[in-house]
Amino acid sequence: MIVQTAFLRCRPERADELAAALSRVAAVALRDEPGTVDYMVLRGPAGEETTLFSTIECFTSEQGMTDHNTSDAVAAFFGQAGPLLSDAPVVIVNSVVPPAT
Repeated sequence: MIVQTAFLRCRPERADELAAALSRVAAVALRDEPGTVDYMVLRGPAGEETTLFSTIECFTSEQGMTDHNTSDAVAAFFGQAGPLLSDAPVVIVNSVVPPAT
């Protein structure tokens, strides 16, 4: 399994708009992308300057992640969310470390 985590910051007054856009892309990924196993959107507390969102996206394989990242839903998300973001997103790709036996 491949796990991609994204961190996105926006101004607090735009947080509801970003939350809605993230919710839409998550719903499409879970419904339409067979390589997407799970997709969680987390909203952190509003700070003085920004509100932090993070996503935890789980894929069956690198191909599943690539299919998601190049999907129409992701392109539409960045088209909508781009103006809402206060910084460039930070994306980290991880491999799952199984628990010790």
